[in-house]
Amino acid sequence: MREDEIELIDYFRVIWKRRILIIVVTLVCIVVGVVKSLMLPVKYHSDAVLKIGKKVEAQLTSTSTHYLLVNLASVVELSKSIPVEYGRGKKGFDLDAEVINGTSMIKMTVNGPGSRTEKILKELVNRVIADHHKITGNYVRFYKTLIERQERDIVEISKEIEQGELALEIMGIDDEVNMSMRESSQSNLMMKKLLSQRSLKEDYRDLRDSQYEAHQYQTAIISLEENKTKLIGEVESTVIKPKKTRNIMLAGAVGLMISLFLVFLIACLGNIRKREKEKVESL
Repeated sequence: MREDEIELIDYFRVIWKRRILIIVVTLVCIVVGVVKSLMLPVKYHSDAVLKIGKKVEAQLTSTSTHYLLVNLASVVELSKSIPVEYGRGKKGFDLDAEVINGTSMIKMTVNGPGSRTEKILKELVNRVIADHHKITGNYVRFYKTLIERQERDIVEISKEIEQGELALEIMGIDDEVNMSMRESSQSNLMMKKLLSQRSLKEDYRDLRDSQYEAHQYQTAIISLEENKTKLIGEVESTVIKPKKTRNIMLAGAVGLMISLFLVFLIACLGNIRKREKEKVESL
């Protein structure tokens, strides 16, 4: 027990003996910490959330065609490509993008030493939105072209239906007038009438199909317009100030540890030299 007390006292003696060194080294580290803290710039952080738009894809089945809404591009791939594609020329500012919880939303962030982070992020967000709106616009124009084609078909089919109905009406009048016609003539007239009725039914079916397709294309356009890439909320910015007090305290703690290490290293080397000297003298 007494040996432990002596060893502990020896430690305190070593520290007391080298107290000036400990104080000097600790103060030097604190001064360095103060200088570094004063030199650290204020950082700015801006973030925004983008909801990635949709496109319409046709899914063909054996009986019909279904139109599905899917993302314009893989949100995972977009989160990787946005910093590379849109972050060029922004030296000193870090652009990052990440998918939010597996949704179709991407969070874009810009960090930098100046207050321009919010302006830069707004520019980048507007560029992404503009590029995606171009893609959506191409799809809208494509479906509008299909609608125009269907409308032309509807006009042509409607004319054919009118002509078919008129032909059947004329055949009905002829049938009443020519009741005394020979059996062969009546048979030919009946055959023509059946063919006209069948053709008219096909025209009505084609008209319904064209109208349905035109409606589907119009629905696709509405879906595209409603599901464009857009900004969710506003671009938010925060100021990240360096934690000077913490840095100074950390520098003081590091300085104290370094000084204690040096003190005990010097004491250890001194003891080694002392023992070697005693061995030489004993010889």
